[in-house]
Parts: sequence; C-alpha cells; structure tokens
Amino acid sequence: MGGRRKLGPRTRSIFRVGQLLARSGQNEAAIKVYKRLFDVLDLGRDAGGLPGDPDLYNMLEVDLGEQLALFLRALYNTWSPQERPAQLLQAMRDYDEYGGAQLGCKA
Repeated sequence: MGGRRKLGPRTRSIFRVGQLLARSGQNEAAIKVYKRLFDVLDLGRDAGGLPGDPDLYNMLEVDLGEQLALFLRALYNTWSPQERPAQLLQAMRDYDEYGGAQLGCKA
C-alpha cells in the first residue's frame, strides 16, 4: 500500500449519517449531509486539495454508487410529482461523477 491513505473514520461516519437520514425519511437533512460530502470530494480533485492518493476515489471505503442512489432518492422525495422527472434527470447529470456510471445514469 505504501503511501496510499484512506479517508478516515470521520468521513465514513458522515457517510453513515447521510445513509441513516436518507433511509429514515429525513430527506432535507440527508441532502445537506450529502451535498457537503460531495463538496469535500470536489476538493480532492484540486491538486494538493487533500492529502494522500491523487485519485480521491481510491481512498474511499464506501460504496459511492449506493451513496449517490440514497442522495438522489432523498432529492426525489422532496419534489412534487410533476417536478420529479425533469429534476431527477438534472440531478443525475449534475452528480453522475460520484458513481453515476455504477447506477447507469450517464445522461
């Protein structure tokens, strides 16, 4: 493994909080947690943004596709039935880099 580092237990715990919130129907709170996590992942794309492996996704110990699916479900549950198709498609496009290929949602 050499110099490869994993994101620590705190990051895994935050993903777990997002999971629990999404699965318990606390959609607004889950959305906030996931958006912040995705912001952190964005930092990893910048050179020198986070320590460790330059490819941040190699440091994750969570199933990012599952996390994305829970996030999209939380978003979906906050929209009116009329808004859902267009909003879901847009969210899939906006967040596909976080595991969209795993979900088959490359739009």
